[in-house]
Amino acid sequence: RSVPVIVLTGREDLELAQSAIRNGAQDCLCKNHISGELLVRSISNSIERQKQLSAAVNLSLHDELTGLYNRRGLSTLAAPVLDAAL
Repeated sequence: RSVPVIVLTGREDLELAQSAIRNGAQDCLCKNHISGELLVRSISNSIERQKQLSAAVNLSLHDELTGLYNRRGLSTLAAPVLDAAL
């Protein structure tokens, strides 16, 4: 989840691109239409989007004032431990 993914495909298929995005890819590019400038921009934008997503997830799990886990953070981290204990 912390590594941005860019899908490179040989087909111009909108459904494939949308499916890749829904499944976590940051971008989907057709190999036939890639230029150096487009690839650099896509990588740069994907890294920035991943940083923003990580920051949002972090904010959703921690109390802004204390930096401690909030209820969502605690339940997210405790769920696997509780499942293992049962």
